[in-house]
Amino acid sequence: MAQGDWTETEVQDIKAAIIDGLSDEEAAEVLDRADIEEVRKKCRELGVEPKKRES
Repeated sequence: MAQGDWTETEVQDIKAAIIDGLSDEEAAEVLDRADIEEVRKKCRELGVEPKKRES
């Protein structure tokens, strides 16, 4: 699978992670996606807003 391709399972997982209150960085870790920008882009496409990661 090429970088940028998302399976239906990954799409459901990212939605669930964001709804559960994870940041985009945390969601990337859960999904095992190294490219956080790719995760941010997918969140925008899906219309879900990740919480801001607390420092």
